[in-house]
Amino acid sequence: MERILILAPHTDDAELGCGGTIAFLKEAGKQVYIASFSIARESLPSDASPDLLTEEFKNAMHMLGIPKENLRIYDYPVRRLTAFRQELLESLIALKKELKPDTVFLPSEHDVHQDHHVVYAEGLRAFKDITILGYELPWNHITYRAQAFMPLQVNHLKQKWLALQAYKSQIALGRPYFDWDFINGLARVRGVQIKMQFAESFEVVRINLGSQIGKLVIDNKREKFQILPLTLDDVTLRGKQLIELGRDFVWGNWKLDNFLQELPDKWVMSSYAVDQMNQPIGYLIASVKGGAAHIHRIIVAPTWRSKKLGTALIRNLEEQIQKFNLARITLKVDVKNYSAIGFYCKLNFEVAAIYKEDNLLLMQKTVNGDEKAISR
Repeated sequence: MERILILAPHTDDAELGCGGTIAFLKEAGKQVYIASFSIARESLPSDASPDLLTEEFKNAMHMLGIPKENLRIYDYPVRRLTAFRQELLESLIALKKELKPDTVFLPSEHDVHQDHHVVYAEGLRAFKDITILGYELPWNHITYRAQAFMPLQVNHLKQKWLALQAYKSQIALGRPYFDWDFINGLARVRGVQIKMQFAESFEVVRINLGSQIGKLVIDNKREKFQILPLTLDDVTLRGKQLIELGRDFVWGNWKLDNFLQELPDKWVMSSYAVDQMNQPIGYLIASVKGGAAHIHRIIVAPTWRSKKLGTALIRNLEEQIQKFNLARITLKVDVKNYSAIGFYCKLNFEVAAIYKEDNLLLMQKTVNGDEKAISR
């Protein structure tokens, strides 16, 4: 799944059906294209700009990180796509030739909206030789088969909700599916089905195993992982897994209370890593302390050590602190933890202080500026 095309009958359908998945795919570095087939001019109030939904669509896509050059906007009349089936099919075939997607998301086979059904049927005709997944819009379904799932983190869900807030014209109409409680609730239901916190579900229309499995094997050889913001919800849901990661740490393991302790800007500085199965494999807990980002804890699963994961967690923190105009990262390490000290030195940390009574070193790294280490 490298080149993804999402077919939206109307300008808000892609975000509603798979906005979290779009955020996840963009974060994973995939090429994502969105095609919207109706900007619903006829549904707008008489005093509204005819391009209102077009602009709202572009703003929503910006929130999800989709550049304008990856958008394809058509002006078929709303609720009358049935009368333009052949023209729509020709548009789809042109998209296939231009974009060469390996995966297509479109409305579910069981979506009862007339425009959605046309996009599904013609999309199936145009892309029948590649992977096709049908997204969920519950208010349009009498039946629906949740067969495939995309696990999501809370940041993906928040991106989806923020994107939908761009549709002020639809929110003003009181559409209940733009509400955070609905978006959060549905994602939690789908997450429970696969023992995850959040997910979006899809109907499997067709799977091209050649492209999907082949890529997964390559990714496993590269030992890919993903770094995510650590939130209070993540700790509540995954607390036992996070505790287990540090079980062999000879300098003391954390309990759940340690993870839940409130510290300045902790939830924007901290992060954790997951493998391809979305299982935690490491974490970094940090907060703002003394004008620096202070690392309270960094743990990497034994099977992931010496694979650059610890480096990636610290690099991620370096990127975060620059947004807050902080110049330094600090941490404390036991004077006998030689492997950790060597690791930090390789990342350009220096000894800033020695606490003999506690057998600890205070180490620091300057990220911005030329601040020199001190000694004591």
